[in-house]
Amino acid sequence: MTRTTPALTHSRNPASPLAWLRSMFDEMDRPTRDFFAPFTVFSAPAIDMVERDGAYRLTAELPGLTDEDVKVSVSDHRLIISGEKRQKDERKDDGFMLRERRYGSFERHVILPVDAQEDGIDATFDKGVLTVTVPKGKETADRGRRIAIRKAE
Repeated sequence: MTRTTPALTHSRNPASPLAWLRSMFDEMDRPTRDFFAPFTVFSAPAIDMVERDGAYRLTAELPGLTDEDVKVSVSDHRLIISGEKRQKDERKDDGFMLRERRYGSFERHVILPVDAQEDGIDATFDKGVLTVTVPKGKETADRGRRIAIRKAE
């Protein structure tokens, strides 16, 4: 059975009595964020997270990046995905009239579900798609570590 799990992307507790207030301010700020989005250097990747076969599987599309451009770590029960897309300066005689491709660094924090086991986290990278598998289990103590990214087979 597949169950979609919402990924929390901020450090505030959604069970807090004032979570509705945070949600209201987020909605009020959305038009400003949407207006300035095209002007940002490079935004954090969108993710999908599903629960399947005793594990959580998170996928993120990172086109134009390699496994060496991406870092995955875990700290304080948060999965941290960061990376950088570097601009290649290949200026020849032809100038650019329009450049819409974005370059820069990003960092995305995802609060892990309470029953996620940090010790068994595995990450693969294949054709611009990062897949992170987080096993389910009992709640564990907080500690941080870096997760190695393997090339997909």
